Amino acid sequence: MKRVLSGKERAAEIHAQNYGIAMYAEENGYGKPTVAVLYAPEDDGIKAYIRGIRKNAEKSGADVRLIELTEELSTAEAVKIVKERNEDEAVHAVLLERPFPKNISYEECRKTLDPSKDAEGVTDENIAALYSGKEAILPCTAEAVMEMLETYKVPLRGKRALVMGRSQTVGKPVAALLTQKDATVTLAHSKTEDLQTLAKESSIIIAAVKRPKMVGKAYCRDHQVIIDVGTNYDENGKLCGDVNFEELEDLDVEVSKVPGGVGTLTTAILFRNVMKCYRRKYGIRFE
Repeated sequence: MKRVLSGKERAAEIHAQNYGIAMYAEENGYGKPTVAVLYAPEDDGIKAYIRGIRKNAEKSGADVRLIELTEELSTAEAVKIVKERNEDEAVHAVLLERPFPKNISYEECRKTLDPSKDAEGVTDENIAALYSGKEAILPCTAEAVMEMLETYKVPLRGKRALVMGRSQTVGKPVAALLTQKDATVTLAHSKTEDLQTLAKESSIIIAAVKRPKMVGKAYCRDHQVIIDVGTNYDENGKLCGDVNFEELEDLDVEVSKVPGGVGTLTTAILFRNVMKCYRRKYGIRFE
């Protein structure tokens, strides 16, 4: 019988911690923690995500400044906006929400972002720190995966872990973080051969392939931990993950669900990163 791993309770705890930091800082005259979000307003998926960010900002006691990157803007104009946020003392963190409009280079904006205001761990400085095992602002979804594993006290040392998907924001950083915890990691991708066998040989599966309900019984066996990172929509337009949750009903596994799993943790961790940027700016210590 499967056990469902939820991110809701831990996310609520993180929001409460964030809120406590925000209230402490405001009471001591530091002002409200603020994140600027640069996004493409024409993208329907992003619109839904932005609504979620605003809702979660309230839970964490933070403020959100929304900055639209319209199709009329050039890369040079977008880079100027990033530079202005870098210099704005009232903005403590910046989120570059993808996808960007086709006419604006995300890479140029990313390279311009001040690492001290990097809310998602995308700057070269934070990426280098991640892979060298130093303290860093981590990519939010990757950190959410590790938070889920830690919350449920999943043993990692010496365990075989399969990370399905090699994106810069999830697959590769998760593989690095698992390795730092002494797991034996395989990073799989679209060209990986005999993926189903690799999956069944693993104790832990991290599914981040962006393919609705791909990971089912053919990939899984009893006594595995399966973390679903996917955010997809099925043929009925319903939100689903990369894991075929219903197909695993008869297996003795621990599996996270979409929605209510990694995604719920990710937004809470985004605002924990905002608080890290905020605290570093003012040298605030809060236990």
